[in-house]
Amino acid sequence: MDLSTIGSINQYAKGVALKTQWNLKKKSGDVTAHSKGLNDFLSASSIAAKTPEEADNEKMQKITAKVDAGAKLTEKEMEYLKEKNPQLYEKLRQIEKEQKAYEEALRHCKSKDEAQRLHMARVGEAMQAAKNGDGTAAYRMNRMTESMTAFTETDDYKKLSTEAEQALERKEQKEAEQAEQEPKISDTEKLEQTEKAEKAEDAAPSEDTEPEKVDPHAVDAVETETLAKPDVPKAESKHPSASATPHFGTQAYVTTQESEAQEKKQRKAIDVEA
Repeated sequence: MDLSTIGSINQYAKGVALKTQWNLKKKSGDVTAHSKGLNDFLSASSIAAKTPEEADNEKMQKITAKVDAGAKLTEKEMEYLKEKNPQLYEKLRQIEKEQKAYEEALRHCKSKDEAQRLHMARVGEAMQAAKNGDGTAAYRMNRMTESMTAFTETDDYKKLSTEAEQALERKEQKEAEQAEQEPKISDTEKLEQTEKAEKAEDAAPSEDTEPEKVDPHAVDAVETETLAKPDVPKAESKHPSASATPHFGTQAYVTTQESEAQEKKQRKAIDVEA
């Protein structure tokens, strides 16, 4: 029950008590008695009865004033009501039965939130009845509040969790069940997976590894050795494409022309002799 609701109930009960106290002051004629409270006016000695009939009337007024203020009656007062005002007696007994059923319902609540909602519903019904002119509304409201206060002090209530706590517990339980349903990995498989992960980590290039430094003196030595080596003539290719036609103006071209001229002379001499 939130603070605003508690304030509304307390304010309502205080207003009923003040109203009852003022009515008793007017009936007693002691309207200037500012030091007297409601209990003083409800006490038997505060009302001086002159006849037995007046005494009964004054006693009934005291009892009904307690009911209007929401104060709980004693068993003697209930017995007096049963004799003098059976109708009011039955209404109060019905409220007591309702109170017992309400206490049983509180014990069956599954969370603190559920108990608070139940109480708010009962108090709301009582306040609505008060607006409709029910003289026993304050009595009913106070009996429900009395039962709720007593219930919150019990171990049964303290063991209850809130609905938010229950939702978190269900979530954790679901996660645990899902974890159990996942395929289990043996210790050997776990070890193999760990070793593979370590090897992969070792094989991966580290960002912190510096690039290998090149010795400039070693590079100079290699270049010097390469330059010192004599050029090796390439072997003459035996591929047919390698014997190309001699170019005009070269020595090879002149030699070729002379050979062809000599060959023609020899062929001509042979033809003449023949």
